[in-house]
Amino acid sequence: IAISNQEVSFSATLGSMAATWEMTVNGSVVKSGSLSSGVNSTGYKIKGGESIKITISDDAGYSASAEMTAPSPSPSPDPKPDPES
Repeated sequence: IAISNQEVSFSATLGSMAATWEMTVNGSVVKSGSLSSGVNSTGYKIKGGESIKITISDDAGYSASAEMTAPSPSPSPDPKPDPES
């Protein structure tokens, strides 16, 4: 599972069977689709701190999952005082 520009994606190698993926965030399904070999973009933008799980299932009934916790957003830096004031 990877995060780039706050969007979640994952990589997979597809064999000869059709497969699907499902993404849960904090235990709720938020996205799903057909699996492609290579990078699969979920289109989901993280907010930070979410528990993310991707499950891949094939037509034979096999499945595999990967989980991660998205990094929390960085706090905004304290504003510097305006030297003009």
